[in-house]
Amino acid sequence: MNSNAAPGQSVRIAVPAYGSRIMPRFGQAREFFFAEIDPATRSLDQLQPRVWDLYSDPPLVPWLAREGVAAVVCGGIHPRFQLALVAEGIEIHWGFRGEVEEVLRGWLSGGCEPLGSLTPGNEENHPCPVRRLAPKPCPCRDQQGEKS
Repeated sequence: MNSNAAPGQSVRIAVPAYGSRIMPRFGQAREFFFAEIDPATRSLDQLQPRVWDLYSDPPLVPWLAREGVAAVVCGGIHPRFQLALVAEGIEIHWGFRGEVEEVLRGWLSGGCEPLGSLTPGNEENHPCPVRRLAPKPCPCRDQQGEKS
């Protein structure tokens, strides 16, 4: 985990969850565990459950940024969320499953490696290309109304 935290200052990590397990899909999560991590010792200082209220809180990614989240540790995450999180300066580490506390402790000790990671400033190395609208319609669609 890349951290710009001052020595002795904790870093907040968000983990999407259902019950005590990591939620398989980040975009469907409403419950999170916020973990306070000491980057110097790579230890878990505090773990508290939080709920994102879809109806009264800001959208998910700005809510996480407002809550001071520096990184997200999750199961699966759509490239759209990956790029939105990185745009807010939040690191992403994905590909985890299991009990939240066990996974965090394993990840911090170096025993659990993510399937993928993305850090701010490293978007060009992202495994999924950004999908852009084509400047003109697909040629296959142009021919749908024609008769042979």
